[in-house]
Amino acid sequence: MEHSAEDTVGLPPATAVYTGDRDHATRIRVMEFDVHQLEEREVTTPASLKGCTDTTQLSWIDVVGLSDEESISELCTLFGLHALAIEDILNTSQRAKAEEFGDHLLVSANRVELTFDDGEPVLGFEHTSIVSGPGIVLTFQERDGDAWEAVRKRIRGGMPRIRSARADFLAYALLDAIVDEYAVVVEKLGRVAEQLEARLLDDPESVSVPEIYVLRRELTELRRKAWPIRDALATWRRSEHLDDAARPFLNDLQDHATALVESIDLYRDLVMGMVDLHMSGVNNKMNETMHTLTIIATLFIPLTFLTGLYGMNFDNMPELHTRYGYYIALFTMGTTFIGGLGWFRWKGML
Repeated sequence: MEHSAEDTVGLPPATAVYTGDRDHATRIRVMEFDVHQLEEREVTTPASLKGCTDTTQLSWIDVVGLSDEESISELCTLFGLHALAIEDILNTSQRAKAEEFGDHLLVSANRVELTFDDGEPVLGFEHTSIVSGPGIVLTFQERDGDAWEAVRKRIRGGMPRIRSARADFLAYALLDAIVDEYAVVVEKLGRVAEQLEARLLDDPESVSVPEIYVLRRELTELRRKAWPIRDALATWRRSEHLDDAARPFLNDLQDHATALVESIDLYRDLVMGMVDLHMSGVNNKMNETMHTLTIIATLFIPLTFLTGLYGMNFDNMPELHTRYGYYIALFTMGTTFIGGLGWFRWKGML
């Protein structure tokens, strides 16, 4: 049975209910490694993972697909996770955070993906969780295709730093990969914003207000997801169980997260100013049109007066019986029109 966030209202605390997409079956992948050895395998039941922490190797257990609450609860209980941690792992609306449960640290964060629909940016998010404890790292993601393949390649490639590190460093590397995804998305949205601004300056009518608001909405949502990651890193850095060797890397990652949020704010302010810029450009173009129409109307006012005056056809109008009156009237109107054009040009209005 599929559950939504509304279905969890009124449930007791620490109730393990998955609120996301159930199209992805639960799979459990394991990497056990140290400096000299690496073993990868896939298991079908959590019970087969007993003894993972009894060796000197570091175990990375990656769970893909969160639809099987029973198996995930069994897995988490096997490694001594608190029931509230299990609830956070399955709650896809969980805000990014870091929280300690005994000697385990839970970090929740959202992956981000950028696609384009008819040229408009569309952001997609995926709830992920990282749990680090003595000799173990557990990761949970909703579907296949993650940001952690680069980390796996480093492990398979025998990179000494990650192969010899403790669980904290591996957890840092996994969260760093998620932050890197945000950096790529921010860069792409930044290019979209700059291109939109260039179009706006070149031709305001080529940009619609809804197009601006779509970009602003996506940047606002991105900031809402990225901001808590910075706070989570600050909480993680204060952990008493944090390995000193991983602390400098976390400091650096927090700096990256801070710079990320600042970049999002910069582009969001840029986009918010585009609405005023758009309205200003449209108004300027309208003013130019009104300026042209005003000059045309002003030039034709004396011509209209002359044609109206001699169009009354009273009997006692000597000009009507003049042999060359018609040509004199045309000459007068032409001279008036050309004189008006010259005057406007002399005033710099043309």
